[in-house]
Parts: sequence; structure tokens; C-alpha cells
Amino acid sequence: MIEKKLDRSGEGFYYRNEETGDEYRRVVGGMGWPFKEKPGFIVVVAEDFAEIPGPGKRRLTVIYEKEDDQIEGIFRKVIEAQRFHWLEGIWGNRSHENMMALIRQFNDEQNKKQGALVHILYAPKCDEPDNLTYYAHIIKKQLTKPRNLYFGPESQFPSYLSALPSEKVKGLVDQWPAIAALGYALAALEVHGPEIPRDKLQKTALMDYDPFADE
Repeated sequence: MIEKKLDRSGEGFYYRNEETGDEYRRVVGGMGWPFKEKPGFIVVVAEDFAEIPGPGKRRLTVIYEKEDDQIEGIFRKVIEAQRFHWLEGIWGNRSHENMMALIRQFNDEQNKKQGALVHILYAPKCDEPDNLTYYAHIIKKQLTKPRNLYFGPESQFPSYLSALPSEKVKGLVDQWPAIAALGYALAALEVHGPEIPRDKLQKTALMDYDPFADE
């Protein structure tokens, strides 16, 4: 579970992993729709707070990954990720009209029960042709020297990545839900910068962040 903490300046936040004690600058999610026999996938990627010397260096860690071949199961895992990981957002392919209709139906039912809703942000280049090339490049860039991206010991990503064609990776990333989810999250980190630059954020917290404190 992730705690969101107000920084000493009172102008920004950082995040702390209660289980490991790790501290993060940013935490984002990505979701890949199910495709044929391949289950849908949700992933959470955290960027370490500590700076690493060298151009382009940062440590990115996959701290949560789940798959489900049922669309409602994926929606519930999205809600779980939103609830326990203080995500900036979850990025996915909002151009898939049939799937977005299912989100609206799910949220309508959740509203009736006053339950949590699923919110998906528009991932960069998610609706472009042959976008698998773009996302495979983003992932590969973070795995080659200087390596920035790391997986847990039980992660499925090494096997998913090894299944990709090694040459001329083309096609739609939606056909590879796990790759899509990871690519969407990494693209969001790359395209959408933090609201407050790292050098302006003072990590020592004044207090834990409570969004309901003023209510």
C-alpha cells in the first residue's frame, strides 16, 4: 500500500511504500484491454524519489501487476490499484469504443451502489497505426544501458517481452495487453512531466496527506 505525503514546502507530494519503505516521486498505472485469448492487464510503475547521477538515469519499478480474462475483473483490479497506490492516473486506449461503453456501463452500476469508478486516461499514440513499434521502443529504452526499469522476482513481464518478435516489431499494441499496459504507463511518465520539478520538492514530510481533512 502506498501513502501519499505532503512535502515540507507544502506545495507538492511524494509517495511512500508502507511494505518496503521505498519512496517515490511519481506513481502511474497502465491498462491493456483483453485481446482474444490474452487476458487484460493492469500495471503500476513507480519512479524512485532518489536521484541517480547521469543523464537519463532514474529507477522505475513495477510495483503491481495483475491480469484477468474477464473485463469486469480488470475493472475491479483498476479500482484496487487506484485505491491502494495513489496513482496520478491510469492510462489506456480510450479510442476503443466498445470497451469504453463497458466502462460506462460498469460505472453506472457502481454509481447505483455508491461504489468506486473506473477512470482511464488517453495514452499517448494509443490510436495510431503500428503503435507497437512506439511502445516496444519505450520499454526497450528503459531496459538497456543505462537501465532504468526493474521488475519484481515474480513478474510476468520478462516472459511477455521475450514473446515479442525480435525484429521489425509492428502491429497494434492492443494485441499484446501486458505490453500495452506497461507501454502506456511508461509513455505517460515520459510525455507528462511532474507538476513540480524534482529540485523544488522537499521530501521530508510535514504530514500524511488526507484529502478529506477540510471536509
